[in-house]
Amino acid sequence: MRSEIFSAIFCFTVAFAAFAQPKDSCTSLTELKISGLEITKAAHVEAGTTEPIPWNKTRTAPLPAYCRVEGVLNRRSGVDGEEFAITFALAMPDKWNGDFLMQGGGGSNGIVLAPLGLNAAGDTPGLIRGFAVASTDTGHKSHHAGFDFAFRKDQQAYL
Repeated sequence: MRSEIFSAIFCFTVAFAAFAQPKDSCTSLTELKISGLEITKAAHVEAGTTEPIPWNKTRTAPLPAYCRVEGVLNRRSGVDGEEFAITFALAMPDKWNGDFLMQGGGGSNGIVLAPLGLNAAGDTPGLIRGFAVASTDTGHKSHHAGFDFAFRKDQQAYL
């Protein structure tokens, strides 16, 4: 399962690099058709915007221009008809350095953090350093703060 996540996000990032990366190519990603992948949002974010930092209620330094993509991988029904999917967010800077950073969710995961690379080595977010950054919920939704064993109900979702 995890190799599918990384493969899909890696292929998506490489495919995007083939575009010239104007604003139009970012928004047109909603039309991309890959089996098991749904792009729910694609928008170009102008340089100079800031994002909240979830753990200390401050904001990032001004970010570079980038394409923000959100989507879903491997949507399926599990035990008792409960829906599972891997939700992700991907940030691809206009001035990409050619590197990719898979941002961890920390703890039990279950949420999609803004794909900024805040928890990467050093104080400067990966996106500012030119990395394409991805974040996922690893296939389950956290229903409350703290660890949630509910996702173990479906073994495929757990794996």
